[in-house]
Amino acid sequence: MWDRFVTDNYEYLVKVARRHTPDAEDLVAHCYLRIIDKRYMEKPMGYFCTAMYMEATRGQFKSIYQLQDTPTPPEPIYDPDITLSIRREQVELIIDRLGWFDKTVIKLYLDGYNISEVARESGIKPATLYQSLHRTKKIIQDVIRIQSKEVR
Repeated sequence: MWDRFVTDNYEYLVKVARRHTPDAEDLVAHCYLRIIDKRYMEKPMGYFCTAMYMEATRGQFKSIYQLQDTPTPPEPIYDPDITLSIRREQVELIIDRLGWFDKTVIKLYLDGYNISEVARESGIKPATLYQSLHRTKKIIQDVIRIQSKEVR
């Protein structure tokens, strides 16, 4: 019964809800979900409008939809030397050119996963994962070392 009532009177209910909050559609939906399992009242419009008022002024809707100040983000750190950014981008390019297995292992490592746990959960021998990790680190070091010599 509540489904039909809300469907038939939705626009009017939104109009009434706008008196209480700028989030009128959300208030109607919230109240609908709160009363869907209640028995259908003799005066459903009055009951629904009262429920919207109660929710908007002192109910769960008010606590969920309250405005909060957004914290100001910290000032970005300006680093005039962009060498570190360039190196990180180079590392990303090197990793993107690796094979699937080596790329997956290094990304898991960089994301902070414990390689021993990855080995245990995946069924891959830990030595295989550590060997892949060592090989990838060596490739990255060699490429960066070569590029550093070329820049000089």
